[in-house]
Amino acid sequence: MKLLTLQWTNTLFEEAVYQRAAEQALNNWAIKVANLDLASRSENVVYKVTNQNGENFALRIHRPGYNRLEELESEVIWAEALRNAGVYVPTHIATKENLFYALVELGDKKTPHQVGLIEWLEGESLENLVSKARKETIEDSFFKLGELMAQVHNQTSNWTPPSSFTRRSWNADGLMGPEPLWGKFWETAELSKEQRKMLKSAQSYIHHQLIELGQTKDNFGLIHADLHARNVLVQGDKLQIIDFDDCGYSWHGYEIAVAETDALSSLNPKVVNIQEIRKALIEGYGSARPLNSQIEKELNTLTMVRTLILLGWANDRRELMGKEFFTSYIDHLMPAVDSYLKES
Repeated sequence: MKLLTLQWTNTLFEEAVYQRAAEQALNNWAIKVANLDLASRSENVVYKVTNQNGENFALRIHRPGYNRLEELESEVIWAEALRNAGVYVPTHIATKENLFYALVELGDKKTPHQVGLIEWLEGESLENLVSKARKETIEDSFFKLGELMAQVHNQTSNWTPPSSFTRRSWNADGLMGPEPLWGKFWETAELSKEQRKMLKSAQSYIHHQLIELGQTKDNFGLIHADLHARNVLVQGDKLQIIDFDDCGYSWHGYEIAVAETDALSSLNPKVVNIQEIRKALIEGYGSARPLNSQIEKELNTLTMVRTLILLGWANDRRELMGKEFFTSYIDHLMPAVDSYLKES
């Protein structure tokens, strides 16, 4: 089964409003701006900022209501710890007041948005590289991605964050509880009555499975939680991680499940199949860190978790989604859920 890639249109995006907000926010940093260009717009709106010395930065206007300021500041703390451990992640740039975020108000309703500035990482996304590569290169790339995940988990397993550190938990409740972090996917309006019933059964069953999975230092901890090929920039031999918006506490295997699920939606199965991608991720991970054997057995469940909650993510962000997204996604989703429940 091939799932659809989440494509967003942001139909409510008002470029002039965000441009003014970006210009206003930049007054908080001691840089002289030469160019300000819109780089991407999805949950967060990102501008590429170039100063008069030709240095580039990414200005991120964060979606309101997702990460609290304390969570964003915790992302800064973790990023510094990862860099100290030799993992390539962008540096956060402090404001004139030595803070890492500034507040701006957007639109007629003056909705507050947190804004941060980070270094601009050069490189091509791993997704672009594998999309045009041969099978051997794709497998090698996902081996390296698995190895990178293990390096991240090695750092977090041996790190004690400060008492102020706070991030969400992608545990059984956060992923599959009655009030999951990404919304009640089983209540999506485009679902039929029977489809809702099946998704509710899947949610209840998987919630129990995740509870049974348990949480130990070997299988659970702070993870990126969105470490797929689009969030890795390749520059020479360096793999650089971006977009820590979803980082939090979860099973290490969920990190692998995220990358596998994304690959399923973006790679040509005639070139490389999903079993080969999983094998490469697992072998890469195992080259740098032992993978808990129980987690390896639960990857089918964890990939189903990711597939389901992406529907909840989209349902809560309808302004970002194309008109036909939900019908198409559901058409691909339901056979996969049916197969999973029958095989479990």
